[in-house]
Amino acid sequence: MSDIEVEGGLQVQIGALLKATTDAEAARQRERQREEDMIPLDHHVQGRGIAPATGDLIFECGGPAMGRAWVLRRLAVGGNDPTQTSAGTAYFYASSAGDEVQLLASGWFDYADTLPLVGWYTSRQVVLTHSQKIWCRIHNPTAGASYVVSGSVIDEIANERAAARYTL
Repeated sequence: MSDIEVEGGLQVQIGALLKATTDAEAARQRERQREEDMIPLDHHVQGRGIAPATGDLIFECGGPAMGRAWVLRRLAVGGNDPTQTSAGTAYFYASSAGDEVQLLASGWFDYADTLPLVGWYTSRQVVLTHSQKIWCRIHNPTAGASYVVSGSVIDEIANERAAARYTL
């Protein structure tokens, strides 16, 4: 009888050791992922649209994923060719809404009265949460003309205390 008890007890102990090793590896993987999530990433922003025959051109330029935030660093706006002047005034919004009425009401953070134009932003000057997107509205565009926005953001974890240690 004693041989059976030793064998059964050994199997239970090996099973417990295997589970502990698996749990420890999963915890290490979660910690590595958490650390990777905290490292801010450079991300490219882009949007484009073709001006309608009447009215303003409105288009989206993207936004951060759930649990992330974007710190805007640069935006450039104009036509397809940066050496050519484009008609209109560009207005930029950080908003959850995309229709013209909502964009006029809130979220406006910058404009460019001559196109093309490049705007630079200091750290934490414009921060978007996961529910917001960058929108561009071209007022008085040339009908049928193509307009482009490109830029860069720092994509970071939304927890500002964690992100602050990486932000200058």
